[in-house]
Amino acid sequence: MRVSIVIPVIRPEKAMRCIKMATENAGIQQEDFEVLTAHDWQRLGAPKMVKALTAIAEFENVCFIGEDTLPQKNWLKEAINTMRLFEMEWGLVGLNDQTGRNDLATHWLASKRLLGYLGEEFFHTGYWHCCCDVELTERANLMGRFKYSEKSVVLHDHPLLASEKAADKDYERVYSDEYLSHDRNLLKLRRERNWQ
Repeated sequence: MRVSIVIPVIRPEKAMRCIKMATENAGIQQEDFEVLTAHDWQRLGAPKMVKALTAIAEFENVCFIGEDTLPQKNWLKEAINTMRLFEMEWGLVGLNDQTGRNDLATHWLASKRLLGYLGEEFFHTGYWHCCCDVELTERANLMGRFKYSEKSVVLHDHPLLASEKAADKDYERVYSDEYLSHDRNLLKLRRERNWQ
C-alpha cells in the first residue's frame, strides 16, 4: 500500500520538523510514500489546500497531517495496518493525535475511492477551517468506512491544546468566533440538506 502524505504549510519551522519526523518514523520503505507540501501564502485554509495537494497525489491513499503534528515511530505503518482491516482495504482511518478523540479524524489516512462519495474532496471546501473533519468522519461512518488507529500516533503540538503556549495570529484567526460560527452553521446546514 503506497501513500501520498499531504501537509499544508503556514509555519515553515513546524513543517520542517513534521516532515522530518513523518519520514523518519513512517515505518515503511521510503519508495512507498511521498510527501507533498504547499505554502498557504493566501491563507486559503486547510480544506482548499488539502484538495489542491490531493489533486497532484500520485498514490491511491492520501494521508493528511497538520504541520503542527509530531509523527511517532511507525505512525504510517500502523495507519496502513488499520486500513487493511476494511473490506477491500479502503476507507478513512483516524490517526491518534493524543487529543482523546477516537471518534474524529482530525488527521487521517484515506483512500481516493471515498472521493466519489464525497463530492470529489475529502474536506468540503466551503469550510474555512473547523468542522471539515467532523463532516468527513460522519460521512465515512455512515458508509461504514471509518476506523480509528490507536497505534498511529501523531502528537498534536497545538497551542490551544496546551494552555502554557501562546497562540499565533493564524491560530487565533482560524479559531475565532467568526470562523467557528461560519463553520458550525455550514455543518448544520449541510447535515439538514443531506450533505448537499
